[in-house]
Amino acid sequence: MKIDPALLDDVLSRDAGLRETTRRQVLRLSRSRRRARARRRMLVAGALVVAAVALFLRLDRPALRGEGAKSSEPTGFAVVRSQPLPASEIVTTQGELFAPVGSSFAGLTFLDTRPLDIRITETRLAMPVLNFLDDRQLLAAFPGRRAALIDAGTERARLIFY
Repeated sequence: MKIDPALLDDVLSRDAGLRETTRRQVLRLSRSRRRARARRRMLVAGALVVAAVALFLRLDRPALRGEGAKSSEPTGFAVVRSQPLPASEIVTTQGELFAPVGSSFAGLTFLDTRPLDIRITETRLAMPVLNFLDDRQLLAAFPGRRAALIDAGTERARLIFY
């Protein structure tokens, strides 16, 4: 950085008036910067107070409305009042008219039966049936995309989109 020698001579001169003027200007500049920082801090603090009050009022709105006002906002739970059925509407079953389910294993259900005549008419597996696709069917499954099979016909075959 080049320094103008004339300017350096003026600043470092023994002229008391110039030094005093420079000192006053530096002090005025530092005071104005200090005041600007203080104003900025006060504005931020005021904004935080306003935001906190607004947030408090927004969160505490149902309490400020009073008990008589109805809210359109959901409360998070519903109050349910139930009454017992009249005796004439209660339904009961007799124990020998149904067979309770005992256990289930591999898609088959075992029934605890009484001496009733039960015949199994159809048995299904609980697993879904898998349909294997050949290479052409696999590529046709993605009509709108550019796909390719790498290492087709081997165990390392991969489907890629490009």
